[in-house]
Amino acid sequence: PLNGKYYTYRDWNTLSKLDVENWGSCYQWSKAESEKKAWEMIQSCNNRWKKEQQQSNINAETMLEMVALCPSFVFGPPPPLPSSLKNDKIRIRENNSSSYSLTLVNQWLRGNSQVQSRLCADVRDVALAHVAAGTMDLTTVATTDDGDFDPMERRYILSTEKRLSSELVSDALKRAVTRVQGQIGIEGRVLGDASIDMGKITCDTKFDGGAIKIGEREVEATERLEQDLGVVCRSVEETFQDMAEALLMGESF
Repeated sequence: PLNGKYYTYRDWNTLSKLDVENWGSCYQWSKAESEKKAWEMIQSCNNRWKKEQQQSNINAETMLEMVALCPSFVFGPPPPLPSSLKNDKIRIRENNSSSYSLTLVNQWLRGNSQVQSRLCADVRDVALAHVAAGTMDLTTVATTDDGDFDPMERRYILSTEKRLSSELVSDALKRAVTRVQGQIGIEGRVLGDASIDMGKITCDTKFDGGAIKIGEREVEATERLEQDLGVVCRSVEETFQDMAEALLMGESF
């Protein structure tokens, strides 16, 4: 981090690179490079239009504007299946890819991999932030001394600020299992997935967070998200419990 403590909206990913042996690094590199190219395009177009405006009196409203949302790992409950498709889940699953976060949490629930500590954002908060960013009054965002907008002031880290330990994430998953397995239908059957054995849910207790330890502030996000976008990120416990409940109830593609 530039401040030596935690990441802010003025930090950029300078470590990830293209690596055929590491798809995660490629993915992270592509996100950072795509945002940089988008800002460059905005600046280039607006500089050109500013010259044309001076020459032809073009309305300033034609200038391009942009807000960048930079989420951490996105988790959260998937959207429910439309009622018209609930009887055709198998075909839907065969023809639609599942998100990595859904696959990961399913593995944790079934004991196929250890529960991990992740810095994360809830997909519902991500959605709210996109709506807010698309409708916000950009004239309230800080500009440079010459009146141009400062791209850095229109970047938002979209995330909770601290990692939750794998043990606490595991507790949230187990609460979801308990809640779902306690829901009995009219025929006396558990309404959700009754096959989950909570004893198989284990935690990765070796990972300590790396450069910024689990439980310490990893990013600065809360104040700006609430002040500028009106978005308050829900707790990590709520995110994982709601996500697990939705998966166990079969409420996903």
